[in-house]
Amino acid sequence: MASNAPCHASWKVCVESKNIAMLPTEVIRLLQGAFPTQPIGDLAATTGGFSNLTVIATIGVQRCVIKAAATALKRADVRREATLLRLLHASELPIPRLLALVEDDQWTIAVTNWLAGKHGLAVLERAPEQLESLYHALGALLANIHRTPVAAPTLAPQLADRARHALKFLPTLQLENEFSTVLREALEHPIWRAQPHALAHGDAGLHNLLWADGRITALLDWEWAGWGSAPPVRSPAAIAASFHRSAFPTDDRFVPVVLRPVTSACLFR
Repeated sequence: MASNAPCHASWKVCVESKNIAMLPTEVIRLLQGAFPTQPIGDLAATTGGFSNLTVIATIGVQRCVIKAAATALKRADVRREATLLRLLHASELPIPRLLALVEDDQWTIAVTNWLAGKHGLAVLERAPEQLESLYHALGALLANIHRTPVAAPTLAPQLADRARHALKFLPTLQLENEFSTVLREALEHPIWRAQPHALAHGDAGLHNLLWADGRITALLDWEWAGWGSAPPVRSPAAIAASFHRSAFPTDDRFVPVVLRPVTSACLFR
């Protein structure tokens, strides 16, 4: 890090000018409070990060990912992800390590360590011959997640609460009647309250994983994760949805390679 990085007079932390405009001043001030003696710089855009303000940055000497949200719904998502990362910090899952969660009355910001790997959508686009190996790894990882104990499951976001919350706000979305009816019936289904409970990522797919050397190096974005009874339904649905969004053909390899280990982990344990 350059020693001549300019410092704002009211900040205790030096901020490099390169690409610093990628972060609002308010976000920089909150980061200063969390890392009071460490310079912030070398900002870069992330692949993905569509739902929040997400950038890569160097804080001190460590490469980090900064995720910031300003709307009530997205701020709740950032807090939820931080809660899960804290609860799973001692697990062997390939997940980011939470370095800080800071907020004021306008912003909620999570800082995690940066993890190496090729984005899953880049694998789809540039190395499709690796997809079947990726399928195997993803199915095994999701099965492992569903078996993972949570140190304090009562502190984890509850899937049943998410379903109730979504049901409450469903009328405000002004969806077509047929679609709204299908969603309402799904959210009212008793599976959300059934036993046994397990951990679910909720948004696993190519858009949220990193891949390197024939293995998944990170499963990212735990904002929709929670503790509940629906992992064998939610995980495959999320994967299929991500493939659909990516114009990915859900071919015959998908079911045996991804879904079988997922369902066996939860339904036949």
